[in-house]
Amino acid sequence: GAWPRVDWMLRSHGATYEVTEEEHIKAQLLQTRISTPLTKESVDPAVNCERILTFLTIHEALEFCENKLIHELKSTGMINRMRGSFLRLDELDRPTENSIGDVFSHILGLGEDESQQLATFESSRFRYHSEKTYKAGDIIFTKASMSDSFFVVLRGAVAIAREHGTGRPSLQTESRIFSGAGLQERGQRSGLLDPHLKEETLGSVKAFYQAGGIFGYVDFLLERPRSFRVVASQDNTIVAKITRSQAAQMRVEEPSMDAIVQRVLLQASMLDLANCTCDE
Repeated sequence: GAWPRVDWMLRSHGATYEVTEEEHIKAQLLQTRISTPLTKESVDPAVNCERILTFLTIHEALEFCENKLIHELKSTGMINRMRGSFLRLDELDRPTENSIGDVFSHILGLGEDESQQLATFESSRFRYHSEKTYKAGDIIFTKASMSDSFFVVLRGAVAIAREHGTGRPSLQTESRIFSGAGLQERGQRSGLLDPHLKEETLGSVKAFYQAGGIFGYVDFLLERPRSFRVVASQDNTIVAKITRSQAAQMRVEEPSMDAIVQRVLLQASMLDLANCTCDE
C-alpha cells in the first residue's frame, strides 16, 4: 500500500525487487513448503528472500499470507480435517459452476440435510433471486443509489470502489515514475483486475470480493442509500441478486430457507468485521 514515491524509493535503493522478479518470487514462495522461519536457507535456493516483498494493499498482503498458510495445511494433510469453508470457494474442486446454494452451504459449512433445503434456489427458476453476467468495468450499483437488494459473487470478482478525489492512493496509479534516479517500475495491478480497466472506470479500490463474496447487505438491512460503488473487475463475472421483495416472499413461502439466509448474512458480517482494517 505504499504511496508512489515510497514505492519508488524502495525499488530504486534496492530495498525491494524489480517488478518481474518480485512476482516470480511470490509465485515461488506459494509453491514452497516452509516449516521453519522464512530465511534464504529454508526455501528453494532459487528463491531470494533477502529483500522486502511489496503489495498494493494490506488486503492483498493478507491474502498472500492466507494462501501460504492454506498451502502449508494442504501439504501436511491438515486441511482434510478442517471445516470445508476454511477454503476459498473458488479453490474448491467442483464439476460445475458455483450456484447460490453452493455458496450459502459453503459459508455455513452445512451438512447434506440442510444443504438440501437450499435446493429450492435452483428449482424455483429464480423465484427468490436473479443472476447476471458482467463484463470488466460494468457498474453493479453506484454510491447513494437505493439499497433494495444484496448480492452474491458466483464467479469472477468485483471491486468495492471509492469515489475519485478521496486523497487516498489508487490501485490504478501510473506504473512508471520518473525522477533524478531514472525510470522505475511500480508494483503491478492486482490479479483480480482486468488489465484493460482504466482508472476513470474503476477509481480507487477499497476491497475485492471473489466467488463466495457477499456485498451490499449492510445498507440493505439498514434500509439506507448505498455507501459505496461496486464494479465488476473481471470479465464473465456472475453475480446473484436477492431483492427486498424476493426476500419477503421467501420469508413467507420458505421460512426454513429464509432462516439459512439470515445465518449466512450474519456469518458474512462477522467475516467482514474480522477482515476490517478500520481505516474508514
